[in-house]
Amino acid sequence: MRVVIMNDYLIFGGAEMQGRREKKLLESKGHEAYLVTFDQNFKNDSNEFSEENGFINIPIPNSKVDKVKGHFMFHKDLYDNIREVLIKLKPDIIHVNNFYLAPLTQYKALEGFKAVQTIRDYKAVCPKSTCIYKIILFAKEQIKIIVFLNVLV
Repeated sequence: MRVVIMNDYLIFGGAEMQGRREKKLLESKGHEAYLVTFDQNFKNDSNEFSEENGFINIPIPNSKVDKVKGHFMFHKDLYDNIREVLIKLKPDIIHVNNFYLAPLTQYKALEGFKAVQTIRDYKAVCPKSTCIYKIILFAKEQIKIIVFLNVLV
């Protein structure tokens, strides 16, 4: 089976580590696996993360302005680049981890392909990715003040 794993970054946190682990596991079971990332800071100083080893990077600018634009604007060049890679690889399935850099364009590029997504953090429902509210207790006055932080209502 040919599997394409997609994630915004190659090396950053847990989702990225999981994507690399998944690729390795699939390959150990005889599957053809590719990891496609969108990391502007992708550095391949060794052959470890080369295209020959199934790592493909399509950089997306990652400044604060670019992040805002990426959430609300369609990027034709990025779309074309993603489609070109996917058409070339002909995956049986695409496994999406995190798409936060240019989600509108990234998801649109998946049309016509079989894809599944694993939500690895809370960012899809919480801007700061925590889904935590802070409780402040003032024991002296026996008043509970609950301040909800980072929760969408």
